[in-house]
Order: sequence, then structure tokens, then C-alpha cells
Amino acid sequence: MTADRSQLVVGVDGSASADAAIAWALDEARTLRRGVRLVNAYGDEYTYSAVEIYGRVPMPERARVHEAAQILVERARVRAFELAPDVEVSTEVVGEIPARALLAE
Repeated sequence: MTADRSQLVVGVDGSASADAAIAWALDEARTLRRGVRLVNAYGDEYTYSAVEIYGRVPMPERARVHEAAQILVERARVRAFELAPDVEVSTEVVGEIPARALLAE
């Protein structure tokens, strides 16, 4: 987690809604002269329906979920760079409940 309040935080999960949020945040960050922080968070509560984002893995294989989440945020970072190469973008993967992790950012 970061205490850097100079960045706009966007939760990313590979969905079209997250992509739209990234595009909005990049425009906003450019206007405000701030960076963007792309965060993917997952907790012990993830279910097989939520695991579709990460691929079909058994519940105990958190390391695989973490690795898939890192790939997901890297793809989002690349897309953000394509949309706004002038905006500083950082990424983070957090093994916590998404809402809690994003609020802590």
C-alpha cells in the first residue's frame, strides 16, 4: 500500500468497466498533473466465478493468482501508456479484499 495521495488510484480487473476507469483517470491525471496507480486486489474470499479473471486455479494456489494478477496489471499499464504516454503510471498487486485495499490506497 502507498500513502502517496498525489496519484489517482484505479482498481483493475481486466473488465471493460476497468478499462473505461483507466481512460477516465488518465484524462483526469493529465488535467490535475498527477500520476495514476493501477491496483489489482484479491483476497481469500475470491470464488471460482471471480477466478475467471485469473484462470481456473484451485483455491490454495494463491501464488498463481498473484502471478496472473501481475500480468493483468502489466497489461493495463501498457494500455495506459498507449493512451497517455505523458502520464506517470505505477502498478500494484495486493493480496487483500479489493474494497479494503483500494480504500487504503
